[in-house]
Amino acid sequence: MTRFAIFLLFALASIQTYGQDMDFDLNTDVKYRTIEGVGGGNFLDVKIAPELALPGFFGTRFDINIPYNLSTNEIRKIDTKFGNSFKYAYLGTNTAYIMAGAVEAYSQGYTGMIVNNYNNRLDENNMKSGAYAGINLEGFSINAMTNNIQSPEVFTGSMAVDLPLIANFQLNVSGGYDLNPDNNKDTKETAGAFAAELYSALELADYNYFYVVGGMGQILSKGNGQLGLLGARFGTESFFFNLSGSLMRLGPGFEWGFFDAFYEKDRKIGFNKADSLFEKYPKSSGGTNFYASIGYKNEDPSDVKFSLEGFYFTNYAGMDLNEFNAAVSLYLPRTLLGEEGELLSARLLLKTKAFENISGLINQLKQPDTRTVITLDAPVVLLPNVYGLGALAFVINYSWSFTYDNVALGFVPQKNLLYGFRLISNI
Repeated sequence: MTRFAIFLLFALASIQTYGQDMDFDLNTDVKYRTIEGVGGGNFLDVKIAPELALPGFFGTRFDINIPYNLSTNEIRKIDTKFGNSFKYAYLGTNTAYIMAGAVEAYSQGYTGMIVNNYNNRLDENNMKSGAYAGINLEGFSINAMTNNIQSPEVFTGSMAVDLPLIANFQLNVSGGYDLNPDNNKDTKETAGAFAAELYSALELADYNYFYVVGGMGQILSKGNGQLGLLGARFGTESFFFNLSGSLMRLGPGFEWGFFDAFYEKDRKIGFNKADSLFEKYPKSSGGTNFYASIGYKNEDPSDVKFSLEGFYFTNYAGMDLNEFNAAVSLYLPRTLLGEEGELLSARLLLKTKAFENISGLINQLKQPDTRTVITLDAPVVLLPNVYGLGALAFVINYSWSFTYDNVALGFVPQKNLLYGFRLISNI
């Protein structure tokens, strides 16, 4: 019996047991797509993305996409691969959960000093199904991640423990290890890093507080860095504003967020990024980091419904620190605007490297390359109910990413633009 058959039987059994609480969405898209880059052309896309949720227990989603090339009269086969279709499956609650599938924007620790926005699906030719799990108890939490279930090589984890010295005082230890950072089985290289952070908060009211973080990180056999951060959080349990500013020191051979959104790309081309750290960062430097976010989340441990964040980094040590990521993501809940005007699942994602200041960031967006990823997905409901079949939405999706070209033996940029209609049916 195949893995998919076993998974399907498990899902059906779950439906029978918890059918009274089942939420099933059959997301059906018909769109026109233009691709510039490898495998490019004009396509008619027909997509079904079934999503099943048994609240507080189980959920899964597949993105089954059939793009028909209008020029060659062929189906773009890469979209029909199982690994590209399987989005996620999770089991559990807020207290304990495990999830398999896409690992996107995954960070650990309070500040992402070592694991920052990890992603195992930036390259459509190298889509992996990873896994992460967590246990959240009063005064103690632990979580872990691996990049690839089929052949796990990158492992990360973190643990947070309340310290009894004062109220709202916590220690978080995080780290990661790569068994094969240059993607070559014939070598015996490894790469690893860890961080320890102390967190303390001063409560003003429920879910409103000031907080301070002090931390240090170390890349094994390489450099180290330190951080001092002051911030504030205002709002309710579900809806919040978060503002912070920090001072940091980055020692020779230390890179913030070693396991980052582009880490899988480095591994694919056989590059151990730890080898070049002393060359990239030959001397100690410092900087200030300003961070702001606004967010909304529900009780589902696998789904942050709304999050908008970004930072501005400036250096003052006479050295251009141009390897910091900017990340903006936006998730809107289906009920945020009410049943008559709901946005289904709007998302904006930006990740870019190699900018020195705000002007450099803007220029990077004007002329992106293989160090930039942009995704915009904004389905807007046109009709809340079409003959009892579901809601009809207009969809526009734009993405700039990169893909590995087997001919060029390297990564090349790729641009996708889609627009069309989506029918979402609820059972």
